[in-house]
Amino acid sequence: MSRIVLTTIGSAGDLFPFLSIAHELRARGHEVVFAANPWFEEPIAHEGFSFVGLGPWLGPDEYAMWPEILEPRGGGLPALRTLMERFVLPHLEQVTRELHAVVGPGDLLLTHPAQLAAPMVAELGGVRWGTLSVFPGNLPSRDHPPQGMPRLPLPGALSARGNEAGWALARRTMRSAFDPELNRIRQRVGLPPGRDLFLLSGLSPDLVLMLCPAAYCEPSRDWPDQVRCVGYTLFDTPRDWQDPPELDEFLDGGEAPVLVCLGVSVAMHAGEFVQQTLDALARAGARGLFLVGRAPNVPSRAPRGNAFFPYVPLSRVLDRVRLVVHPGGFGTTAAVVRAGVPSIVVPRAFDQAYHARRLVELGLGYRHGGSRIRPGRLSGQIARAGGDTELLRRCASFATRVAGDGSGAACDAIEQTLLGHPRGLPEHP
Repeated sequence: MSRIVLTTIGSAGDLFPFLSIAHELRARGHEVVFAANPWFEEPIAHEGFSFVGLGPWLGPDEYAMWPEILEPRGGGLPALRTLMERFVLPHLEQVTRELHAVVGPGDLLLTHPAQLAAPMVAELGGVRWGTLSVFPGNLPSRDHPPQGMPRLPLPGALSARGNEAGWALARRTMRSAFDPELNRIRQRVGLPPGRDLFLLSGLSPDLVLMLCPAAYCEPSRDWPDQVRCVGYTLFDTPRDWQDPPELDEFLDGGEAPVLVCLGVSVAMHAGEFVQQTLDALARAGARGLFLVGRAPNVPSRAPRGNAFFPYVPLSRVLDRVRLVVHPGGFGTTAAVVRAGVPSIVVPRAFDQAYHARRLVELGLGYRHGGSRIRPGRLSGQIARAGGDTELLRRCASFATRVAGDGSGAACDAIEQTLLGHPRGLPEHP
């Protein structure tokens, strides 16, 4: 049996894909320990895993105090600066030292690529490590531009050169913005200076698993050899989950609703998202099932015929809705695509623009436009989706291509590449 430490950063959307893999690793006889933000302790402990907190408590209420982290202007760079300066860099040395104390010399470390403490711990302790990524658009490639830059309609060679130039600019920008402070932290923990620390240091040289199917994330020809696409590793139903009694009552009470899912990011600072969507639904003559994340996002005077819940597992409702309006976060997108339900995406921040683009390219939905809801336009898109039989056919067809659980393939790769033994054969029987 191997001891495997999983570490992640961010929100529930970054944690849930790890939980699916953790369950499979435990079923194969490995000891699994999570080390992460203390806000994650409750859902992780509820699944029966050991947990060690790293750094200060950072939950939705703390992130909600800085809505600037959702600002889409400037390609998202100002938002990223705020996120790093407020939530990551002030605590990174502490998190690195605490994670280093958790990971022993014989352990395996699996990390989210944005958990910048993990590669430093691996370097300090000489431990084996791998990356579990939900950001397929963040790997540099000649085949696509960086996040925040448009994909220009150019012929092959010119497009590739344009993308290379875009990634070179992205590297210089990120290097200038974050490498100086990251290198100061490296020096304080006893490591030499590095380069491209924000953009690339979280990618293991041995194994990077993209937790989405190749049919969706479009692997690039120039991705490093250690990158593999394993499929979606979906988890959304906590142990002992019970549906709210009002849920079935609402679903049974009329035609299939439009599911409006704020995701973690918009739930932190919803603004007018809920009210504007309600206006659009009323114009379209549709009813809405809203998953709003936080109680403050429930309007005080919601029109009748709509339902609001802080959280319901998407797997419990996707087969009973006709359309999903969402910001394009990884977890929601994965669940919606695998369920074969059309999307209208309103991207705001992080990797949401990437998923909006992919859904449109694959013919699985519409992009609403900017980061704000325009009720008139949204109502038109809702009506259009309802009569678009070709859209429904494409969604159903694509769902068959991405069906199944990628956790098994992920654990096969982890065992074969990082633990040195084939599937199902623990190191110590």
